[in-house]
Amino acid sequence: PENMACTSSSGLPMARGALALVLMVALCDCSPALRASSCFTDPSQSSCENADNFYTTTNVNQDLLAVCSTYTWLSGCSIWKQCNTLGIASGISTSYCAPWSLLNSTCSIALGGNTAAIPGCRSYLSLCVSGSSVKQCATEGVQGLVTTDVALNDVRLLCEEMPDMVQCPECTDITNPATACPDPFMTLSGICLSMWMSNCDHWEAMCRIHQTGFRPFCGENSGSTGGASSTVCYGSMIMYFHQGYNDFVLFKGWVPCTAGWYAFTLIGIALTTALLPLLRGFRHQCYHLY
Repeated sequence: PENMACTSSSGLPMARGALALVLMVALCDCSPALRASSCFTDPSQSSCENADNFYTTTNVNQDLLAVCSTYTWLSGCSIWKQCNTLGIASGISTSYCAPWSLLNSTCSIALGGNTAAIPGCRSYLSLCVSGSSVKQCATEGVQGLVTTDVALNDVRLLCEEMPDMVQCPECTDITNPATACPDPFMTLSGICLSMWMSNCDHWEAMCRIHQTGFRPFCGENSGSTGGASSTVCYGSMIMYFHQGYNDFVLFKGWVPCTAGWYAFTLIGIALTTALLPLLRGFRHQCYHLY
């Protein structure tokens, strides 16, 4: 007992010293990661320039997994799914699959919509604010991306107009996207690729920007050009008299989507009309000769 008491009394200062050392290490602002942790509250600091020091690619991918495993209906998560299933084999550019590009497309207020309440987006929204020094925040997501709210509403309007479209059963209730409309962006893309209609305007505007590397959502025309303005031409099937461009003329590839192509089409139709009587006369003469 006497030896035990002695050991106990001598060990107490040692234990206190070890505890003090641990606290000093914990409170010491000497590691880059600990210094940079304040970037989540004040990202304007010059030390916050490179997020890799405190918000690594692993952290970004973990947040994306957390968001897109739960909020599957976000437009950015639709891209994330394509990148993580087929990747470039699906025809999507690697630049759109970069972690920070996906994070921007998914969590930014401008592209993702109302994402402030999503836990996995909090780090991004803390870092990427006005005046932020974090260089990764400048990584663009998909420019002109059809936001989740817009995709949901456009699918609703399209399926009210054409309820027999094969994609419409994929989205039956836009007020409950978690179970009744799990991927509105892909549903919208499928409908508009099958048959362009007036409520495909937002989708078309996006696909005109992304002429390459966005095939899962913009189809084979993603990368094709038409006309002098080098814009993508999508044929429409509007079932009533109308004005405007983007109508199919005889062939799949003949879609006048610019003023120049439209004028060329009118001239072509006029010439065909003028040649038709001549062809009939020629056929009549051939009939009598042979």
